[in-house]
Amino acid sequence: MKNILAKSAVTEDFINEFAIYDLPEFLNLVTSETFLGGEYTFNEDFVSLEKERAQSTYYYADPSTIVSPPEKPISMPNIDIDFDLEEPDLATIRNMSSILANPDVVVKSEAGKDIVVSVLDKKDPTSKVFNLRVGDGNGDTFTMYFKIENLKLLKGNYKVYISSQAISKFCHEDIDLTYWISLEPDSIYNGEE
Repeated sequence: MKNILAKSAVTEDFINEFAIYDLPEFLNLVTSETFLGGEYTFNEDFVSLEKERAQSTYYYADPSTIVSPPEKPISMPNIDIDFDLEEPDLATIRNMSSILANPDVVVKSEAGKDIVVSVLDKKDPTSKVFNLRVGDGNGDTFTMYFKIENLKLLKGNYKVYISSQAISKFCHEDIDLTYWISLEPDSIYNGEE
């Protein structure tokens, strides 16, 4: 997957390099109530998670199957849209996507007034839609599309920055964690794709 990149500073020391194929799945596992605060043992081929009576073995991926991040730091183009996305709002967006079975999330502003995050199916004009106001508009009109599967972020509040050049940046407000997520190609800013 070349449309998501995450960067975080962690305090743990890792004795060997390893690859995780489905990072959101792994993060959901280690942050679940079952294993949060448990013991992690990093072996040659897998990590073992243990807490009280629970145990899980999670095998590493072949590093050749993973797209490595670029060597140089990512530079964000001009930021055209910014807003705060609080943890309860992110949870609501995910929940509404699941309930309505809609795969698309759109950050939009009609007539430049409010910034609204909507959950919909852009291929079905009659799909059920959920809307959530998240901020004040900047005077510009835009429709910026994401796939819900690309918004599997660690819990927390985020500052969201979006460029009209089809890239976004989600900065966690409490820990050193940043995601860069590509927008879908049919995103529009002031009438331009």
